[in-house]
Amino acid sequence: MKKLTYLLLAACLLFMTACGGTAKQIDFNSFTDNLLNSGAFSDELTLTDNSIGCYLYGLEEGDAETMSYYFSSGATAEELVLFKAKDESGVQKLSDAVKARIDYQIGAFESYVPEEVPKLKKAVIIVSGLYVAMYVAADYDAAEKAIKEKA
Repeated sequence: MKKLTYLLLAACLLFMTACGGTAKQIDFNSFTDNLLNSGAFSDELTLTDNSIGCYLYGLEEGDAETMSYYFSSGATAEELVLFKAKDESGVQKLSDAVKARIDYQIGAFESYVPEEVPKLKKAVIIVSGLYVAMYVAADYDAAEKAIKEKA
């Protein structure tokens, strides 16, 4: 089921980024607003300064053409990130950073708020073209529906 969800979400993001042979630009604000207003998150996520997001993900601000970090209050593991890499090598670096962040958060939440660990283990990573997105949500069905609607 997790693989099916991943493939479906990747396909949706692909449809948003490719149309008629010309790469379509994702409107970060529209994409994130749709997801944030979907009911997928139990905690309010706040757009955070890139310097903080980069610190938490082990990145530099120049590692992506565009980046958006949304974090919860800290009481939950919920978060949303969206990147547009500068090139293909950047996609790999961003993907690796996202995976490392999830692994780190699992370790941190195991002793902090263990009830949040299942959310982290179900984290969704979407890679399509130069775009990398990741979210940790309370309601993955609502998130999937929001992404489908945006495609």
